[in-house]
Amino acid sequence: MKKAFDITKEQPTVYINMLNYYTVVKDQENFLKLADEYIKKYPPDINGWQQLGQLYFNAGLYKQAENILREKVIPQDPNNLQSYGGILSILRAQGKYTEAIELLNQLKIDFPEAQSDIVNFIRQLESEAASSTPISN
Repeated sequence: MKKAFDITKEQPTVYINMLNYYTVVKDQENFLKLADEYIKKYPPDINGWQQLGQLYFNAGLYKQAENILREKVIPQDPNNLQSYGGILSILRAQGKYTEAIELLNQLKIDFPEAQSDIVNFIRQLESEAASSTPISN
């Protein structure tokens, strides 16, 4: 895989494929190095940032994925509820149910047209939170 990358790395899609590979093999160190190189070489547009946020999430790099959504994606398209869904997925994956529910309560105000779906998701998270086992240190 690395050899193929070295031969064809002048194409942005090759970087994405290699980043996907690093998420599969759970190699966060090389993922971070390559992601940094990719961002410098091919500055992402909003779609690229969304894709990178998903890749960071898949790599288990939740804080970086959340930062991408909050700093790069949402400011460019604040009315896209899907981007907030990405943040909710990140919070949920970390067991941060209280933060996720707080965000959902704000989204009910900001996106009244989605209130029914948001209320249902809040109920689902409350149920998950009630049945989750706290992580001990």
